[in-house]
Amino acid sequence: MKKILLALLLTSASLTHAECTFETYVGQDFLDIQAKLGKYWNFPSFNKLCEKLKKHNLGVGISHTSYISSEETIASSTIRLYPHDIYKKYNLVVMMPHVVTSLTTHPERSTPIEQAAINHDVNNALEKLANSDEDFWNKNLQVINQLRKNMK
Repeated sequence: MKKILLALLLTSASLTHAECTFETYVGQDFLDIQAKLGKYWNFPSFNKLCEKLKKHNLGVGISHTSYISSEETIASSTIRLYPHDIYKKYNLVVMMPHVVTSLTTHPERSTPIEQAAINHDVNNALEKLANSDEDFWNKNLQVINQLRKNMK
């Protein structure tokens, strides 16, 4: 029963922490990594980010890549905002052009380290998003507001 409940929670792709929830657009592979590690959203500014996203009705698109080279393990993440209201109304995820990125390296070369690096890197990128300056948010909101206006 626990496994079924966990699977249902993960496929919803919502970030939940304390009393705040917001939507994400992320691949199942990342959700599987989180479940395997037993580590979910773990960044200090979760509530700050959550409140900002809720205020503007935004979701977060998460993409990542990783590889194990002959010398180290590398993980990279890109975070983009998307208007959640447009997604709900049109079933269309429109990612914004302004991004937050992160890169994590580790000298140990193994699949478990790679998975941990991906999880760490995505959380690091979300922390960066939470603490992005107002210029970043304003640029994204300008595009989003124009998109909302054009799609009405």
